[in-house]
Amino acid sequence: MRGNRDLSIGCNGGLGKVYTLTLVAAGRITGARMTLHHHSYDYLLAQSRLMAAVCAVGGRRLTHVFLAPSMQATFFARYPQRGPAAVVANAMFVPERRLRQGVPGRLTVGLISNLAPEKGLTDFIATARLARAEGLPVEMVLAGPAPDPADRAAIDAAVADGVLRAVGPLYGPQKDAFFESLDLFLFPTRYRHEAQPTVIYEAFAAGVPVIAFDRGAIVDQVGDCLLTVPREADFAAAAVAEMRRLLTLDAEGRAALHARAQARHRDATEDGIRTIRALFQETAP
Repeated sequence: MRGNRDLSIGCNGGLGKVYTLTLVAAGRITGARMTLHHHSYDYLLAQSRLMAAVCAVGGRRLTHVFLAPSMQATFFARYPQRGPAAVVANAMFVPERRLRQGVPGRLTVGLISNLAPEKGLTDFIATARLARAEGLPVEMVLAGPAPDPADRAAIDAAVADGVLRAVGPLYGPQKDAFFESLDLFLFPTRYRHEAQPTVIYEAFAAGVPVIAFDRGAIVDQVGDCLLTVPREADFAAAAVAEMRRLLTLDAEGRAALHARAQARHRDATEDGIRTIRALFQETAP
């Protein structure tokens, strides 16, 4: 930090908060202006003495940067010793993609993740089976690695039954093409510490609306593009009901929905860039 009065710190969860506390203490001793970036719900779901110590040591020299307004409100409800705060969403780390142009009367619905039950695999398969049972003109596409043999077996069974297509891990241009092929992205995450999944912004960047479980800051993230399902609800039933509604949209309605999703990504990106510039006293070029 020699010759530099600014210290930007990514906040760690678990025992990593000890490292965060050490950095904040060093910044306080050296008189640095500190910015703490929160990307975990680990210490929001339950009180953490280490995080309370971070706030106490940092004091007013510590600016907290959150992913969403709801995350900020939850944090300060648990840790009332306030410092300056700002919101910067993960959208600014995702480039905009080619806007999806859907075909009325049909839907291509996808999930890409590290495939496991807590990341939505079981709920996605259940949704695919329900959509098939109701005879909806929907293609369900599953992407990503599935390290656990039991999860791979569940995927293989669903493929054999004809309820979905599995394409395996995708990277780079293949991943971009996957998002650009979708009409709807499902993210039924049950991961306890889910914060603000970048993958949702990857869908929005291509103009793809999202249905996701209510975890972390996802309610703020998804907004009106398209649906957040309460975590205790039947995800498959809620998703299939929304699919039926989407299938009734004409070409103009579908185009407006895709444009709204992409605009949500663009607005969050622009807001984040402005906030970062203000935090570090930069000026727009």
